[in-house]
Amino acid sequence: MVLRRRNIMHSQQDAAFNDSYIAAHRLDRRKAVIDRFYLTSVTNRAFNEYFGNVTYGCLTEFVNPGEKESFIEFIDGFDGVETEKCFLFKNGNGEYRLNLIKLIAFEGDSVLRNIDIEMLDIDSIVETNYKICDDIARERLVMGLTGEYVFTYSGQSGDIKIVRYEGSTREVRVRMPLDEWREYMADGIVVPEDIIELDNLVNCMKTYMSDFCVKLTTSMRTMGKVNEKVKFIGTIHTKYTGENIVTGRIVLADGVNSMGNIVEVVDELTMDSLTKVYNKKTITEYAAKLVKQDTVDRVSIVILDVDYFKQVNDRYG
Repeated sequence: MVLRRRNIMHSQQDAAFNDSYIAAHRLDRRKAVIDRFYLTSVTNRAFNEYFGNVTYGCLTEFVNPGEKESFIEFIDGFDGVETEKCFLFKNGNGEYRLNLIKLIAFEGDSVLRNIDIEMLDIDSIVETNYKICDDIARERLVMGLTGEYVFTYSGQSGDIKIVRYEGSTREVRVRMPLDEWREYMADGIVVPEDIIELDNLVNCMKTYMSDFCVKLTTSMRTMGKVNEKVKFIGTIHTKYTGENIVTGRIVLADGVNSMGNIVEVVDELTMDSLTKVYNKKTITEYAAKLVKQDTVDRVSIVILDVDYFKQVNDRYG
């Protein structure tokens, strides 16, 4: 049984790997060399796989019939200066998909009038972007980012940005220079007793402290209505551009929104068969226990929204 389970896990991992490979591979630049008759003489692997590894003659066989004449004019009019244009091409599955076609001067014998061509599936870029956004939204929910705040500080721009996440949406609450934000917070948003901590927080960001946790009593999350104790938990993140930024989460200081607390609460929750919702103690189980004690024949159940469980109810329904 253990071996069978492992095999299932391996097959699922392989499937996930293959899906990821295919999704990424479709974004590869497909390269080829074409001649004056639109025949491909040299092609890379991505080019062949996109068209299903079929044996083909002219590249014009795969262009949408309504764009074939325009594509031929595009090739014939190439004067050696790099240029690009979008056309619909039929892939190996028979689907017409929008492709960006780039023509580049061939580095070789000019007598043959060969042209280097690159193709990029634009539709795949859009689909991959949607998939990435969907994965990000799912991770936010899993990591408990719903209804929470994330801050980012960039030394290059000098700006701080605070974003509120709600499910798959995000709302930018703050975007301004860090010094201006400090003055804004000090003007009644942070209690006077915590101004020193506010200055400490600003200093942690400006000096790019690797890890920090600063507590403030502030009304920033409630739009100035109610003060609450929050923690700015920050660290350093290196972007794909190489720029280092300060980023982190703003959570309640009592730990209600911390990941460890969420996991602990989830472990205590159980699906109630009567109400079909998750509760810390199942109502049905409690009622059944009373009946089994033979003290009563019928049980009337009254469900109260107790303040102690409000945070659980708000998060998990």
